[in-house]
Amino acid sequence: MNPKSFNAALRATARIACCAGLVGLVACQAKVEDSASEPDTAHADSQHEDSYPEDEIVVPEEPTFDECMEVIDAGFADPEFDTSELLECCLLTTEEVGYIALYDDPQYADLNENCCGEIMNQGEFSSACTPWGPPTPPSMCSKEAAHA
Repeated sequence: MNPKSFNAALRATARIACCAGLVGLVACQAKVEDSASEPDTAHADSQHEDSYPEDEIVVPEEPTFDECMEVIDAGFADPEFDTSELLECCLLTTEEVGYIALYDDPQYADLNENCCGEIMNQGEFSSACTPWGPPTPPSMCSKEAAHA
């Protein structure tokens, strides 16, 4: 690739990244403002959570690592549970644990087997499940082959 087109591509990529960052920043601010204007629902949420039977698996809307680990264990142990609901928790936990622990620590063997499979089945990506990253583009042909 010649330096002129490389620099143009780099500038275009930077513009896209900048715009994406600004859109994300605005979206996050709007979410914070919306949640600040909502009435106090902590009491209502606790009553809602208490209404679930003990054996029902409830996937948290804003999950934490510990909550996700519990839900993942319970979800994959129950053959009737729709594991596609665990995608967000699987993404969170695999990224939190990381590649080395996911493959080397026996404590996370089930997480590796279950969540990495679910992430791939849903067409998502987790760098912890694929340590080499997303597929690389095909290599460019050499100059001699292009001009032949």
